[in-house]
Amino acid sequence: MKTHSRDFYVAVAGNDSNPGTSKQPFVTISRARDAVREWNKANVASNVTVWLANGSYELPETLCFGPEDSAGTGHLVTYSAMPGSKPVLSGGRRISGWKVSRNRWTVILPEVARGEWDFAQLFVNGKRRSRPRLPREGYHYIAGTIPSTPNCTEKWNDRFSFVSKELKATWTNLTDVEVLVFHEWATSRLRLSDVNEAECIATVAGGTHRGLNRGGRFLVENVKEALIPGEWYLDRKKGELTYLPLPGERLDKSVIIAPRHDRVLEIKGDVPGKKWVEGLCFSGLTFAHGNWTTPPNGNCIPQAESSMPAAVYAEGARNCTF
Repeated sequence: MKTHSRDFYVAVAGNDSNPGTSKQPFVTISRARDAVREWNKANVASNVTVWLANGSYELPETLCFGPEDSAGTGHLVTYSAMPGSKPVLSGGRRISGWKVSRNRWTVILPEVARGEWDFAQLFVNGKRRSRPRLPREGYHYIAGTIPSTPNCTEKWNDRFSFVSKELKATWTNLTDVEVLVFHEWATSRLRLSDVNEAECIATVAGGTHRGLNRGGRFLVENVKEALIPGEWYLDRKKGELTYLPLPGERLDKSVIIAPRHDRVLEIKGDVPGKKWVEGLCFSGLTFAHGNWTTPPNGNCIPQAESSMPAAVYAEGARNCTF
């Protein structure tokens, strides 16, 4: 059988109604993936390359590959950067519509206000920006062990005492403030549910199977009242995103991106049916802006964050390379 080869092209200035040639490229990677599927149906023994021009490709949804996207035996389907190019596959969305007042940039995101979108990372001109945290440097230390609430899971812990004035009941959207407690080799990331300033007792939603013991290090993140330049805050109730720019940053020169998709790329075969995704190669591509937020009852994984979702995910894949 004669071996065929085929090239397709994608560019940010392309169009999905184009044939996907170098002079008439597609605009989305998913359209190129579908074109590869069509080609492989008619050309079993094929090497196929999808060339991506320079630029950022905002994915409308997770880019998914299944067994139907596999290369034929002994062949490859390659998704590659054009020579000299650095294409970015983004799971995020560029934020526009900002208003500027007193060196404070704000924008209303209706999807956030409706509870349809949440994010815990923000990127400004390609750099990750932090949410406000306390203390600014170093850590707070747990002042004492407190018995758990009656509703806490047996042998878990959801309360601890703190040094006076380190935590405040009056913080904006208190249940969106997150407590990071550091253990031997793991971290519990927990949402505050209550702060008793009079008794210096903090309660966290869900709790943790780790100890909340005297001397344990912790810090708090996402405290609106602690916002300083270079940091941002998302008021989920109002749908309002606030960013305090660093000195010299200008709105008209800034690209601000917030993550939307938990997974940027998913390769998923049919494991029970033993139908694998095979022969995919990804070369010279950047996968960026994957989303992850703390669950309502916190996040505490015993080791290696083994159950945390991944921006690039593969299951039932064979002979695929990055």
